[in-house]
Amino acid sequence: EQYDVFWAGIVHDIGKVGIPSEILNKPDRLSLEEYETIKAHPGFGYEILKRFEDLQNIAKLVKHHHEWWNGSGYPDGLKAEEIPLGARIIQCADAVSSMATKRPYTEIKSSEQILKEIKLYKGSQFAPDVADAMIDFIEEGLLDKYYLERIENIK
Repeated sequence: EQYDVFWAGIVHDIGKVGIPSEILNKPDRLSLEEYETIKAHPGFGYEILKRFEDLQNIAKLVKHHHEWWNGSGYPDGLKAEEIPLGARIIQCADAVSSMATKRPYTEIKSSEQILKEIKLYKGSQFAPDVADAMIDFIEEGLLDKYYLERIENIK
């Protein structure tokens, strides 16, 4: 299961190959139409991966990595325990990664800002147990340590 979560985390956005580059590379907020187009990427990723017998579990995790604990995510509107655990983990980690790195349309958030977001959306966007684990990870300084090590490795 850990192996599947690891590899699904690596390839979770593989479906973005089916999204036009002008949408993927847009420097500002997406329109509602563009956002609807982006929302197709988990399904595209699932379709790519499910063709391989060894990747069935990974394909399911990729498909559901944008589902929300309260059921308002996509593509299937799964809720709570209906969402595979691995997808819940990837969803939270992906959100943290997005907040902690520079994107064309947002600034990098501090660990304190990320903690505030995780706590705010715990139980709605994020599964409570996964959010608690991420909160512990960040409060222990491990997120900052990870990004500092990445910066050092780039130099």
